[in-house]
Amino acid sequence: KAFIPVEYWNLTLKLSKINDDQIFHAKYFCTGENKERIADQTEAEKIYNDVKNSVVTVKSVKKAQKKKYPYAPFITSTLQQDAANKLGFTTSKTMKVAQELYEGVEIKGIGSIGLISYMRTDSTRISSDYQLQTRDFIIKNFGADYIPSSLPIYKNNSNSQDAHEAIRPTDFLLTPTHIASNLTKEQLSLYALIYNRYIASQMAPAIMDKTTVDIEAGGHIFKACGNIVQFKGYLTIYEEHKPEDEDTDAEEYENVYLPKLTNKEQLDLKDVQKAQKFTLPPSRYTEASLVKMLEEKGIGRPNTYAPIINTIIKREYVRREKKALHPTDLGTTVNDLMVRSFTKLLDYGFTAKMEKDLDSIEEGKIDWISLIDGFYKDFIRQVEEADKNTVKIVVESDVICDKCGKKMVIKSGRYGDFLACPGYPACKNIKPINQESGYKCPKCGANVINKKTKKGIKFLSCENYPACDFSSWGIPTGKFCPKCNNFLVKLYENKQAVVKCSSDKCDYASKIIKVSKKDEDTQTDE
Repeated sequence: KAFIPVEYWNLTLKLSKINDDQIFHAKYFCTGENKERIADQTEAEKIYNDVKNSVVTVKSVKKAQKKKYPYAPFITSTLQQDAANKLGFTTSKTMKVAQELYEGVEIKGIGSIGLISYMRTDSTRISSDYQLQTRDFIIKNFGADYIPSSLPIYKNNSNSQDAHEAIRPTDFLLTPTHIASNLTKEQLSLYALIYNRYIASQMAPAIMDKTTVDIEAGGHIFKACGNIVQFKGYLTIYEEHKPEDEDTDAEEYENVYLPKLTNKEQLDLKDVQKAQKFTLPPSRYTEASLVKMLEEKGIGRPNTYAPIINTIIKREYVRREKKALHPTDLGTTVNDLMVRSFTKLLDYGFTAKMEKDLDSIEEGKIDWISLIDGFYKDFIRQVEEADKNTVKIVVESDVICDKCGKKMVIKSGRYGDFLACPGYPACKNIKPINQESGYKCPKCGANVINKKTKKGIKFLSCENYPACDFSSWGIPTGKFCPKCNNFLVKLYENKQAVVKCSSDKCDYASKIIKVSKKDEDTQTDE
């Protein structure tokens, strides 16, 4: 929120070798020895004019061969991150599906079998016997070139308890393709992710030739880069995901195609493109990047990452917009209160230190009574201070109390949020929080609102209830009745759906539409 965008400009050359039509790109890098961004349009126009009719030559070509090593097998945090980035799964959904794969799935011809090892782990360790068997599998299916010279060993995090192996398939012969028909779509997606990551972790690194070319035009230096994969190695089976916070500008001079170039070679300038840009703020946390940060700061354990995120969303401290987690006004207020009142407790290092102390208790190095006693004495003092100095958090609404004229506030009850008068107990007025559907009641013309039963099932109701008794389980279709112009709803009856008029005085109904099991299961979520 505090970030102020700063303008800058990019200049990109579209180039080819002389008498060649295949295009590659080079991005502005510097003028002389001074590397800096192009600050404004005036500067961009000057460089553009220097370059557009100039001779373009290759100043230098640098080649380097590099090895790209595979990632370690999944631990809980990395599984949650990859599933979020590649499959769009929330952390809780990842753990739910992983639990199903761990507990057992019925495989035709085999029976019920657990397909993955325990999914709550912080260790990258794999049984050496299992690794040796995997090497034989890789040699048979990919070739001897695809295994490294020795068994891969991956370093654990310093906070790792190493109680379980990394997350891996229980039987690498059960390939995702082989058992696909026995799994749900979600189970198959996650199993394939786990399976491929494990096999890739036991394979040889990829070998790439990286070429970096400096190109001179009009006294300015432009840069072009390209990678040629000489040996795919583990990339044969595992697709990497680009980090969300990676510099997207770098892509503008990364080329899929880069021809063989030599020093002082003249190039054909096809076009010069200039584009206005603005610096971007740091990315908001997604569930994936938040899990990564929790792990880095030693906050929580593999089995608590998903509950932590579920809690802050359920309590509406944050809201999910697409993949990003945005703090709400309530969340910001609670955060300010907590940081002000519980300085030590909210310090990033507190949880990590407490985890180490608890490990020391287990190892018999610390007396648990003195540790807990020391913590609680200080904690109780902070609670008492906070209780004295804290004003109760109130979230105001725009609704005016029709009994006393005060702005009503949002409160939470066992059946969800509702509006209450802040003048309680003098004024005990309460109201439901009405979410207007955008439609008018077919009986009285008032607004139709979305409501929920105590079990969370959605339905439609007139805002004048109980004076008007209109209600419907139907889902608005966005269309209107050709007979009476009231809105149409879709209803599910006996595993079939029919579109009807919302008015009980109109007999309009469409043809019956066949409904899939998925539609039936998600009816209450629509």
